[in-house]
Order: sequence, then C-alpha cells, then structure tokens
Amino acid sequence: MSVFGVRERLLGLLRPGQSAQLAGPERVVVRFVLPSGAEGRVMARVGETLLRASSRLAVPIFQGCHDQSCAECLVEMSPGGEARACVVTVPPGGASARVKQLWSMEQVRGDD
Repeated sequence: MSVFGVRERLLGLLRPGQSAQLAGPERVVVRFVLPSGAEGRVMARVGETLLRASSRLAVPIFQGCHDQSCAECLVEMSPGGEARACVVTVPPGGASARVKQLWSMEQVRGDD
C-alpha cells in the first residue's frame, strides 16, 4: 500500500462519515493530463480524493503538506476550475484533471 493509501485510511478512521463514502462499489475512470501533456487513466471509487486516485499513476500528484493547507496539489478540473486534489473527490461519471505538479526524483531524494 502506498503512503497515500495509509494516509487516507487514517483520515477515514478520524472522519468516519467519509470512510463510508469510499466503501461504495461504483468505480469510474479518472483521466489525468500530466504536465508533459501525456495522459494517464486510472480506475477510482466515487468519493475518493483525486490525490488518492493519482497514487495509481506511475508518478503521483505532488503533495507538499499533510493537512490540506499548502495547495501544492492543485489540479485544473474539466469542467470547472482549479481545485486541490487532496480535497476534491471523484464524482459519479468520472473526472478529468490537468495536473500542475508531479513528484520528482529531487523531492524523493531530498535534493533542493
């Protein structure tokens, strides 16, 4: 399980109402347009965050904080405007999001 999956499970324990949403069987396609212009598609449950869904990509969306305060995980929703991937959830029917920033090897290694 990825770091993002562990985080979501812990948050689900703290916020029981949200974990009930994630238990739903409905799965939809979420389309991510990466900064390079490439496209990634993943299957996600309705109600889970885009950040968690992105953990199924080869390189997930970057998240600078762990308390929904930094806005490093901004995505541009289509249709719609900018939103934080750690907050916005997958709607019924799926979603499409243009990713602003992905994890880089420098961030993983700690290089600045």
